[in-house]
Order: sequence, then structure tokens, then C-alpha cells
Amino acid sequence: MAEATAGAPTIGMPTMPVAKPQRTLTASLASEWAVQQRETVIIAGNPKGAGKTTFALSATRPGQRTVVVACDLGKLSIPPGVDKSNVLVVPYQALTREISEGHSKPVKDVYLKLTGDLYEIYDSIRKDRAIKLDGGKEFAPPQNVILDGVSRLNGMLVDGQCSLNNILDPSDLDNKAFKFWGKRLRDILANVEQFASLPCNVILTAWVEEKKTPEGQGTGVYFPDVGGKMDHLTPGEMSNAVYGYSRQGKFFVRTKADGATPWVGMRDRYTNLPAEI
Repeated sequence: MAEATAGAPTIGMPTMPVAKPQRTLTASLASEWAVQQRETVIIAGNPKGAGKTTFALSATRPGQRTVVVACDLGKLSIPPGVDKSNVLVVPYQALTREISEGHSKPVKDVYLKLTGDLYEIYDSIRKDRAIKLDGGKEFAPPQNVILDGVSRLNGMLVDGQCSLNNILDPSDLDNKAFKFWGKRLRDILANVEQFASLPCNVILTAWVEEKKTPEGQGTGVYFPDVGGKMDHLTPGEMSNAVYGYSRQGKFFVRTKADGATPWVGMRDRYTNLPAEI
């Protein structure tokens, strides 16, 4: 019988696995961790008169630039003291659904422009480059971005999905409706997460909607009207979630949760702020 070659593995005996380099983690001690300087906020309140947009634009400090993606059809309220030459308004008042031959029909071109422009704004800020405008103009990277009217933005994304699927309404899909709403959820979640990850202050404004019981009765509990599961997910994605409202001609925001608005809260500041400002 031939002798086994020295150093060669013996047939039938297990070989030792090759040791892999130990994995290293990108982490730091809490005592060395730099506090995030930017803010992400959702401001939700009644559709009109709650001061949501005014409050959002008040984040613009002297010398800062702000981009407002204006999805609401109403008038844009810019508070006194904000330099309008440093505010870029990207309007989306065009309708994503039109009445035609006795029924409403989604408009595809508006949806494609909306999603393309949203990505261009996001990509420009992420890469710290100027936003290209019509006529060869440019707008330098902003310190603040406001998505004004995410409640309507959700409806625009729904209409866009209808146009891409060549249907008039999501109910036309029958057994494929679950997949449709899953795509809508992914679209709005991707937009929220992309903008929330930017190296600048990001503010969303939304309406509120009262939650109902299975029998359709009001519960007295109100959440941001962002669309489906996003009503709950969006406040969690943002560092700060406040409820805006007016009383006797003055604007207020609620900074702490209560029975009617359990989603409200301010991370890292909970004990340092009054419940109402």
C-alpha cells in the first residue's frame, strides 16, 4: 500500500474550513457619536387654516435656500421675513385625473414628470450639485426641502399607477388589486425614505384623517393622511412628528402624543419641550 504523501489530506477525513477574516463594523461609542444636525419633520393638520405650510417655511433661516415641492392645489403661504428669492417653488397643480366621456381618466404625462422631477431634486441634493432649471438657470443645493401636500401626492401616485396599468380605477384590477396597492405603498415609502435620508432639513406637510371602526364609526383618533399603511409608517420615518392647528387666530403645534394624536412626538427632545407651542 502506498504511503500518504506528507501534508496531503487523508481521504475520508474532514478538512478544516479556511478561516475567514473577522468582520469589522462601522460603529462608534455613544460618547463619540456626533449628534445629527439636520431635522426631518412631518406636520399634519386640517386641510386649511392649520398653518402647516407657514410653519414649514419658517424653518428657512436668513441666507438659507429652500425647495418647496408644492402638491396642494391651494395658495402657497410664505411667511413674512422669508426671502422669496431663496425659495424655489416646484408646482404640481396640474391634475393627474381629468373628466372625459362620462368618466375620469388618469393623466400619464403629469405622473411621469412628477416622479422624474422628484428624483432630480433628490439626486441633486444628494450629490451636492445645483438643480437645473428652465432657461439655463440653476438653484444651488438647499438647506431645506419641503414636500407640501403629501396627502395629494399619494393620490397623484395612485393615478400614476392607474395610467401605467391602463385602467381607470384600482377597482378595475379585481384580483390584482393587492399587487397594485403594494406598488403604491412602495412608491410613497421610497419617496419618504429618499428625502428623509438627505443631508438637509426635510419637512412634509399632510392633512389628517379620523380613523374609523370596522362599522364606519369615528374613533376620535387622527393620523396623517398619507395613504394606507403610510399613515402609521411616515411619522415613524421622521425624527419629529407634530400636529398643527389654529385657535383664536393663532397657530400652534402639538409636540407630545395624546389620545387623539398618538403619532406625535419629538425625538431626543421629549422632556425639553412643552406639549403645545
